[in-house]
Amino acid sequence: DTAQPDTTVPDATQPDTTVADTAQPDTTVPDATQPDTTVADAAQPDTASPDAGPCFNSALFFDGTDDYVHVPDDNDIDINGPITIEAWIRPTDVSGERAIVAHSNPNYPNGYQLLLSDGYLRFQIYNGSGVHQAPSVDGTGILLQAGRWYHVAGTYDSETLKVFVNGYLSASNDCGAQTISTTGQALRVGARTVSPYSYFAGTIDEVRISAVARYQANFVVPAAPFADDQDTRLLLHFDEGSGQSVDDASGNVSDGRLGSGSGSDSADPAWVQVPCIPDRDIALSCDELFSFAPGYELCAERSDECEFYLSSGKTMSCTTVCKQRGTDCNTAHGNTTHCDYSASAVDCDTLYDDIICVCAR
Repeated sequence: DTAQPDTTVPDATQPDTTVADTAQPDTTVPDATQPDTTVADAAQPDTASPDAGPCFNSALFFDGTDDYVHVPDDNDIDINGPITIEAWIRPTDVSGERAIVAHSNPNYPNGYQLLLSDGYLRFQIYNGSGVHQAPSVDGTGILLQAGRWYHVAGTYDSETLKVFVNGYLSASNDCGAQTISTTGQALRVGARTVSPYSYFAGTIDEVRISAVARYQANFVVPAAPFADDQDTRLLLHFDEGSGQSVDDASGNVSDGRLGSGSGSDSADPAWVQVPCIPDRDIALSCDELFSFAPGYELCAERSDECEFYLSSGKTMSCTTVCKQRGTDCNTAHGNTTHCDYSASAVDCDTLYDDIICVCAR
């Protein structure tokens, strides 16, 4: 009967339940609103990266008024012969006398001390009857500036006293064989042990005293903290970062303390964070190195040399000026015997017609 529908054909008004409902999410696809945990979170630091940014370590800041570190007297620091005192400093005031390390009593006189005198580094030893020092004349050497980092060292090798600033010889004094007299005073960092106390103003980091003259000529400044060895008598890293005591890493001397007592007081220097040694700018300018020369006027500052003019009435030769900093006269401008140039250097010849020095850096 053709009037009857073919019941084998599905009713098109009913949904085909064999087809997936597209209104439902496909759960086999990850939800894009959730983070993919297989990918590193870029907001977190990459701990595998070798560049961890600036490095800092602790040090002590001295206010220049009454702050110091006290280290008890000990036979190991009662050094009578060859000696080196060295430290890292960043002064904030270089006027007057500013003691860096002192184990002495100048009133008797005995002991030794390293200090700044109106910005010039000075090393003094006392032999019981008087003082020997480098420089022997006030106001000579490399002039330190406030706000800059310096590695400073004073040495005595049983013949000559020397002071070094950032690896350069600043001054020397041939004082002959001397016996440094023993003092009964404690050692202080940042002040003398007796009046006048000459309080240091600024930051001190790393102090080492050795029973040997470690440096004889210009040297590359150590890029790491001072190391302990058989010649070390006192080694203060100031790595504690807090508290009242400072550890002698050499193990020779009793630990030191901040200020005048075991408790906190106004004489305590403050713990601070400072750049690690490799991150400190210690390059000395030509002015710092050679401005001591009479009639000095800088013409050109290069990475490997300093070119400057000396007035016609000069009292020092170019050779002497260069050697006083432990450097050589640079012969790059065509003179093979000395470093006095008469209007032949590159930059000075347009300004002057007199003696020109070129010293290697």
